[in-house]
Amino acid sequence: MAGTKSSSSTQASRVPATSSNGNRQRAARAGFWAGTLTAVAAATAWLMATVIPGAPPRSGPSCELLDIECIGCPYTDAADYVPSDFAWMVPAFLLGPLFAVLVIALYQYAAAE
Repeated sequence: MAGTKSSSSTQASRVPATSSNGNRQRAARAGFWAGTLTAVAAATAWLMATVIPGAPPRSGPSCELLDIECIGCPYTDAADYVPSDFAWMVPAFLLGPLFAVLVIALYQYAAAE
């Protein structure tokens, strides 16, 4: 009987180690994809906001320097330009949740050690 107890305690001690290793692998996989998607979302937002043209100033002194139609003081026509001017905000809004997932995955990965 004593031999039975030691073998069952050995099996019980193996289960958490396997479970911890599985948690660590899941955390590593989630962290990899969260990090990759965070980098892609940041690069996309930056490119859409700065490099890709499509959001020139529609009012103010900078508008007068360009050869485009400027919006006057009551700004009644500003809604016509909203979808294209702020498209970069969609990937920028994804940065917060993606970064939170990345931090949680790193915490779980480090806690599994």
